[in-house]
Amino acid sequence: MQTATLVIAGNPYLADRANKSGARWVEIVPTVIDLNKYSVAATRHAGTDAEFVVGWIGSAITAMYLRLIDEPMWELSKTDGMKFIAVGAGASVTDLPLVVKTWNEADEVAQIYGFDVGIMPLLDALFERGKCGYKLIQYMACGKPVVASPVGMNTLIVEHGVNGFLAETPREWEWALRTLHANPRLRGEMGAAGRKKVETEYSLQVMGPRVAELLLRAAKHGIR
Repeated sequence: MQTATLVIAGNPYLADRANKSGARWVEIVPTVIDLNKYSVAATRHAGTDAEFVVGWIGSAITAMYLRLIDEPMWELSKTDGMKFIAVGAGASVTDLPLVVKTWNEADEVAQIYGFDVGIMPLLDALFERGKCGYKLIQYMACGKPVVASPVGMNTLIVEHGVNGFLAETPREWEWALRTLHANPRLRGEMGAAGRKKVETEYSLQVMGPRVAELLLRAAKHGIR
């Protein structure tokens, strides 16, 4: 990074690391989605199905974070009848009260459409602070409210009480999910707020031209 003309970082934590490593020009460009692949019109309407689905999407490597909310999952699946789905989690969490579904690129957006709420539990550690919150952006692009751990980029993507909730303790997770379960109108309002934020801050349509402009500047003028 010390010899690079331009370093593009996905969040402020990574940008700070780049600056401390000696990078001379650092710009923050967040993770984005292509709005053309995510349609709110295609999502199922909150409250139209008797089954309340709490969904997570990721990989077998990151599925370990679901164990951070194992207590709320057991409690809410038993007492409130919530259904927990983990897309792409693999076999590592099959002992938890959730349905594990296979991930593939062709239907990942369709899988999210079936959620009522999207979640992102996370440890507060160095690696996790560098994550860019892609799954949150996917949920929000589908018009879903979110619940996430207050770690790193999550605290910038999630506006607590506006497009979702930040939850740290098991009780906070239970409260957030129960609140959303009980209030379809709130889910709809939060989902709409999340979609709007993605459209203005986390979309290819907005950030693509910015990246192109940065690369042109770097190629033409070098360091600012």
